[in-house]
Amino acid sequence: MINHSVTVLIAHLPERAIDLHNALMSVALQTHQRCTVVVTEDHKGEGSAATRNRALERVRSEWVLPLDDDDLLMPNAVQLLCEAQAATNADIVSGRAWQPQTPSHGEPIAPPSGWIPKDTILDRSVLNVSSLMRTEDVRRAHGWHFKWDEKANLMLDDWGLYRNLALLDKTFYRIPDHTLIWNITGSNTSGQTRDKIVRKSNDGNTRQAAGTRAGLSG
Repeated sequence: MINHSVTVLIAHLPERAIDLHNALMSVALQTHQRCTVVVTEDHKGEGSAATRNRALERVRSEWVLPLDDDDLLMPNAVQLLCEAQAATNADIVSGRAWQPQTPSHGEPIAPPSGWIPKDTILDRSVLNVSSLMRTEDVRRAHGWHFKWDEKANLMLDDWGLYRNLALLDKTFYRIPDHTLIWNITGSNTSGQTRDKIVRKSNDGNTRQAAGTRAGLSG
């Protein structure tokens, strides 16, 4: 029997109330029973990394699964990820994401199913944000923080975390199933381009890269 205790962690922009409602409904419909949710709002434009890390302080379960507030979990997402973790004993388990707004509906970078080598994780961002991870491992890796991905031309807070987990020699496994509906809408991106960061910094509107509001999203 799969008995993982999982918290779905959502960083939320206040103006996206409808998106948040839909995200919460996707959590409520999970087939895995031991699943709770923590929502933390970004009131001050601190950005996704800082908001996720504040949410992490409230997590009491052994496992955590981040979800952007404009994305949706497939109904059996948590169950599939937990089953794969129990079967493989992997430290981080990720699934495939379906993107409604792109012609192929696929992820930009999608490694094959199975074990993902450490060097692949360190080289560039290859996993979506919604991976199942041990809460204590995330804390040991100092949580989410922005890391520049030269190949994607983006600052990404999930890749910053994944890199630190890989440097701690944590193991990564990807299942072939779709577990996430990853919405890409307008300016809502999982990171910031370098020229946008420079422009905002020159305008005096950004304290640091991790403080940009557009870092909060799918």
